[in-house]
Amino acid sequence: MPGLFKKLRNVLKKKEETSKEADVLDFGTSSIQECLDNFYTNKVELKVIEKKFKTEISVNPDFADLHVCLGKVLAAEGRIDEAEKEFKKATQINPKYLDGNLALAEIYYRQDKLREAEEQCKTVITADKDRADARVCMGKVFFAQRKLKEAEKEYREAIDIKPDYADAHFELGGVYFEQAKLWEAVHEHKKALQLNPKYVDAYIGLGWIYYHQDKLKDAKAQFNKAIEINPREPGIYIGLGWVFYHMEALEEAEHEFKKAVELESDNADAHNGLGWVYYRKDEKAGEGIDLAESEFKKVKEINPNYCSARTGLGNVYYKKGKLGYAEEEFMKALTLEPDSADIHIGLGWIYYKWFEYQPEKINDAEKNFKKAIELDPDKLNAHIGLGWVYFRKKDYEMAEKEFLKAAKSKAYFDEAHIGLGSVYEKLGKSDKAKKQFKKAE
Repeated sequence: MPGLFKKLRNVLKKKEETSKEADVLDFGTSSIQECLDNFYTNKVELKVIEKKFKTEISVNPDFADLHVCLGKVLAAEGRIDEAEKEFKKATQINPKYLDGNLALAEIYYRQDKLREAEEQCKTVITADKDRADARVCMGKVFFAQRKLKEAEKEYREAIDIKPDYADAHFELGGVYFEQAKLWEAVHEHKKALQLNPKYVDAYIGLGWIYYHQDKLKDAKAQFNKAIEINPREPGIYIGLGWVFYHMEALEEAEHEFKKAVELESDNADAHNGLGWVYYRKDEKAGEGIDLAESEFKKVKEINPNYCSARTGLGNVYYKKGKLGYAEEEFMKALTLEPDSADIHIGLGWIYYKWFEYQPEKINDAEKNFKKAIELDPDKLNAHIGLGWVYFRKKDYEMAEKEFLKAAKSKAYFDEAHIGLGSVYEKLGKSDKAKKQFKKAE
């Protein structure tokens, strides 16, 4: 958008310098100039800016730039369909107006109309291969289609054209993050911030990279820097919420997720975060399970295909003994993320619990625990589950092996030693059994 507004400013400046040339529109500069200045500095609400652009359009209905500017304001207000109409008007007024095509591409991207977005980007790039902003837009379209190599190529093209283009460096960092090239991702995000020290998304992106590197203090610092620039962005508080969650600072995590909900009541990510906070509180203190259920259900209402909330709700139902409902949630989650170890673990425990009533389910439990371990050998809860499956099958040697694997972790220390004590008890090794049970006390 800054590039578009600079172009408008140049038009206005040209008008003032050349009086009334034939190719310059005849309109008063004060209101539109004030509108543009205030848009930059956030001194005026979007509704006021919208009104100013509409006033200018009523005087100059055939000025394509004005329609694009109005569309940008409408898009910022979340009125996507109205924005699309304005961008289309701009391209109808001047079919060679590339800013109109690019604005359409961006709005189609936001609507997840990726084929249409790609077509508009191609129109711009075909007409002007050196449009760095069009390259970035095309990269975002490819990224959304999980075409990471193609996205990377477009971002690199943009940087070749315009080395100081912060957006291109930021988006390239996002590709590297998805490719697990975390060092390169950090480098590109820092480059974007070097070029634009107030780039909120780059601070947020860097926060998430540090979060996934388990550098929680560094992640917290980046999210806090983002808040200093834009305290109205819900995503920042969601990032901070997860940082606090993994620090086991559950009260602080709850506080941050609630801030995000205050800013955007139907934010699925924020409600999902709250759901997991309440679930964890229940694990630690035996209270919060009903609140967790409520939050996960809110996420389902907002987005029925939100896998983490489905998994969370499956865990809630399991704890409440509603095993049929739990299985239903986990099975739905599995269609969304078939390679999730956590979902297989959840299913494994359901089938293990059904053993009393349906003994054949023990085989389903074994299958799911083994699949979880195949997907992630470090999921010690799966080793605990598999240990109890072997115990039920009276394969005590295999049960011992699984419990010993889990005993290495503090998180499952007690459960592992109870399992080992039970195994040794069955094997008639009473002294070893007593030692294991004592370790679990």
